[in-house]
Parts: sequence; structure tokens; C-alpha cells
Amino acid sequence: MGILQPEQTICPVCFVRAYDLTPSNFYSYGNPGSLVSGNGDDYVEFAKHFISTIAPEILKAYLAQIEKWVAKTTWLSRRCLSYTLAFLDECVKPKQMWAHLKPHLDTLVTHFLFPVLCLSEDDIEKFDTDPEDYLHHKLNFYEEVSAPDVAATNFLVTLTKVRRKQTYTILTFVNTIVNEYEATEDGKKNHVAKEGALRMIGTLSSVILAKKSPIATQVEYFLVRYVFPDFNSPQGYLRARACDTVEKFEQLDFKDPNNLLVIYRKILECMGDPELPVRVEAALALQPLIRHDIIRTSMQQNIPQIMQQLLKLANEVDVDALSNVMEDFVEVFAAELTPFAVALSEQLRDTYLRIVNGLLEKNESRGDDDSYGDYLDDKSITALGVLQTIGTLILTLESTPEVLLHMESILMPVISITLENKLYDLYNEVFEIIDS
Repeated sequence: MGILQPEQTICPVCFVRAYDLTPSNFYSYGNPGSLVSGNGDDYVEFAKHFISTIAPEILKAYLAQIEKWVAKTTWLSRRCLSYTLAFLDECVKPKQMWAHLKPHLDTLVTHFLFPVLCLSEDDIEKFDTDPEDYLHHKLNFYEEVSAPDVAATNFLVTLTKVRRKQTYTILTFVNTIVNEYEATEDGKKNHVAKEGALRMIGTLSSVILAKKSPIATQVEYFLVRYVFPDFNSPQGYLRARACDTVEKFEQLDFKDPNNLLVIYRKILECMGDPELPVRVEAALALQPLIRHDIIRTSMQQNIPQIMQQLLKLANEVDVDALSNVMEDFVEVFAAELTPFAVALSEQLRDTYLRIVNGLLEKNESRGDDDSYGDYLDDKSITALGVLQTIGTLILTLESTPEVLLHMESILMPVISITLENKLYDLYNEVFEIIDS
């Protein structure tokens, strides 16, 4: 791999444990540039000594471990991979440490960072056999502090924001992967590598589209050439990544409105995809498209069907982000949804009751009579989102009292089950509904 072995063998795990030099402590006490004025005076000398003498040796030891991991001669746990990447992250900003890290960057990106960001065999199996769990990991991965892909994502963002010239290193690598994929015959394409490359470039969307970015104008061409074909990929995870990539570049101002319409049509097709993760990613990608006038106009005639699909998805998987999509659509397309308001409120009610009954059954099976904290999970957040959508729907119907009269009786079970079971986390939204 070309990474130099340290002169002396150091066990990085023992070293970190002995001196409690986790990445966060490196940031707090080992980097002179990050010491808080007034609070860090006692640590200045230590920090200077640490960053010039100790930290480079730790980095050497980490690079040696990475080299062995790449060569598959050693195994590193997810937590070790995560902390290693977090330490590399902390080495990007200080000049002293960047001088040690920079020579190894190309090989680190190619052989370490990229494999960590790519789908594992377990991920692919989960996509096929347990799509709901796959979704929860991919959509809520920031909640898993020891996840290596979280640390890898953070490292990428830090690298490209602090050392902007290195953005070209990453983009050159991504271009190599996508061009190789494009040139390879169908039966031999590396789908996992393509998915990982798109994940990398999606991670950097904010940097690529930043003001004065010299490459922002090339993004539309990249999407058309390399991402559009993946909407029809035989691999479900690539179709899902195509939707996610489009969503990541939501702030892009398209020069050709036809490309926007192609995205809209492809997203609608993906909302009917046989794979659950693709349908969810498509729904999330549809939400930011409504900022474009041409898409809003096109959506108006399809909005009842789109809402039906969103509600169906909300009943298939508890992803709170879907509630945000529905709430936005109810607010933006109030006029188009008014004729369907009663039916929509019935479906929202049924979705809410299903989620809450699931919460109550789960709580009862644990034998807890009064466990306020147990409601703070994914299902509770999803239920909260449904209530917010109901509240938004009611506000859009203030000028139609006859419709609101029907909705009062429809939504009574929502209010009753929440108050009778003391679901305190949901009281605020329920009281807002009562007030409306």
C-alpha cells in the first residue's frame, strides 16, 4: 500500500487506553489550535508536546494497522475502524499533523475510506431479506456513534472543507470508478463500487455546490450521464442510491428543465418499485423537487395518487422522514387535496392508530405500567409526524367548515387514544389539533 511502517511497534489500542487519547480528547487537549481561551491555558505545553511528538507516532501506528487491514492480515472491529477514522479526521486541520497525513491520502482514500463507505455483504443481504432494518440503518446511521461509515463520512466532509484542494483528489477517484463502470460490459460491472462512488459524491454535495465552487456547473452533466442510468439498474440498491444522490443535490439549479422532468418521472417510477428501500428513497427525493415551479405544476394532477403512495409507505415502514414529506405536500398542495381531505384524514387516522397500538402492545409486553421514556423511539417519532400532518391538513381547511365537521368525528379516536393512554410525548400536537 506504500504506507511506511513505524520504527517501533506500538499497539494503538493500548496506547489510546493508557493515555485516554480518544479523538475527542485529542481535540480537547492535544491540539493547541482547538484549546478554549481561558480554559486551555494549563494544557498549552502538553498540547504542543503532544501534537509534535506523540500524535505523529500514534498516526504511524494507525497507518500500520490500516495497512494490515487492507492486506487482510489483521481484523479491526467496527469500533476500531470508527475511532481510527475519527483520529484521521482530527489530523486534517493542524498543520503539523496534516504534513504527516497528506502523503498517504491517495492510498487511504482508495484502499481504506472507499471500502468502508461501500455496501458490505451483510448490507446487501439485509437489503434483500430485511429491508426495514436496512432502511433504519441507512437513514438513521448518524445515531450509531461507532459506525465506521459515519466516521468516514465525517472525515470526507472535514477533508474537503478544510483542505479544499483535496476535493479534486476525491472527485478524480469517483470519476475513475464511474467511468470504469460505464465502460465495463453488463455482466461484469462492479455495482457495489458504483454505489459507493455515488455515496461519496453525494456526501460532498454541500462542498461541490458551495458559492464560487468551480465544479458546481458540472454536476448536472454528471447526474445525467452517470446517475440517470441507475434509475433503471437491475440492482435495487443502485436504484435507491440514484434517488438518494438526486436528493443530495437538491440545491442544484438545473440549466435544462427537461432534466428536471426526467428526474421527476424516474422518481415517480421508483415510488412504485418492488423494493421497499427504493420506494422510500424515491419518496424522500420527491420532497425537495417541489421548489421547482415546473415540477410543482406537473405534480398538481398527480398529488392524490402521490399521497396515497406515501400513506401506503407509512403503513409499510416507520420512517419519520415520510411524515415530513406528507406534511410538506399537504401544505403546498392544499387546494388539490381539499376534495380528498375526508378520505385522507381517515387514512392518516388509521395510520396513527396502527402505530400507537403497536407502541402500546410493545409497552404491555414489557410489563411497564408507566414508562414515559419507552415512547421515545422510531414509532413515536413517526406518530408525531402523522399528527403534524393532520394538524397541517386541518389548518388548510379553515375555509371549509363543512369538511371540518366530518373530520371532527373521524379524528376523535386519535385524540382519545392519546389522552387515555397518557402518551405525553404526543400531547402538544394533539392539543393543537383540538384547538384547531
